Amino acid sequence: MKIYKKEINVSAKRYIVGFDVEWTKNYHAKHGNKPFCFSFVYVDDREDLSFPDTKLDFGFFSYYIDKVSEAEFLCKAANKCAQIFLTSPNNIFVGHQFSSDLAVLLSYRKNLKLTHLASIRSKWRSRHEDWKRREGEIEVFDTRYDLPIRGKSHRLVDVCQEWRLNVTQPELKGSMTRMQNDFYTSRSELIKEKLTVLNLRHSLSSILLYLLFSKGHNLQNSINVNKIIFNNVSCLFSYVKGDEFKELL
Repeated sequence: MKIYKKEINVSAKRYIVGFDVEWTKNYHAKHGNKPFCFSFVYVDDREDLSFPDTKLDFGFFSYYIDKVSEAEFLCKAANKCAQIFLTSPNNIFVGHQFSSDLAVLLSYRKNLKLTHLASIRSKWRSRHEDWKRREGEIEVFDTRYDLPIRGKSHRLVDVCQEWRLNVTQPELKGSMTRMQNDFYTSRSELIKEKLTVLNLRHSLSSILLYLLFSKGHNLQNSINVNKIIFNNVSCLFSYVKGDEFKELL
C-alpha cells in the first residue's frame, strides 16, 4: 500500500478537513464496491483567508492499495486518520456526498470496528438537527446536499463550475473502475499517481466550496484548483511535474 502525506506547520484552532474515497464498482454483488484510495486533506481555517489564492497551503494523508487484498488495511488506515482529526472538537469535516464514501468503507467488512468513521457518519446523519455549532461536537458539511446550488446537476465538477472553481481533471479516461483494474494488471505508477491526484482534487474542492460558502465570498474570477495542487504536491508526484499536468496551469 502506498502512503503519501504532507504536513503543514500551523497551530490552527480549527481545521477544515476534506474527505474522499475512490472505489471500483460492482453493483451485482453484495459488498461488491471495493475501496482502493482515500484522502484526508486539511487546511487552517484562517479568518483572513482570501480568494483567489492559489498559494493556499494544505496538508494531507493519502493511501492507495497495490492489490485488492489490501482493501481491509485501507479501511483500517482511513479509520486511524479519522481519529486524528476527531481529537479536536473544533474541526469541520466536508465532502461531496461523502456518506457514500463512508458507506463503502464501513460495509466492506462487517467485522471491522471502524468506530471513528462510524462517528463521522453519525455526525453526517444528525448534522441538520442543530445547524449552529454545539460546543464539543464536530461539524459536518456536505457540498452535495448543504450548499446552495442553482443548476440541475449536483456532480462535484458542475457544482465547482457554478461556484467558479476550475477543476479540470484529465486523469479520468473511461471509468475509474476500468482504470484501477488496469492498474492491478499493469502496476502502472502513472495510473496510481493520476488517480491519487484526482482523489486529492476531490477532497480539496469540497474544502474550497465550503470556505467560499461559509466566508461569503463572491468570486469575480475563477480559481484554478490545479494551481493549488501543483504548489502543494509537485515535489511528491512525477505526474504533477510533467507536461500533461502543466498544461492545466
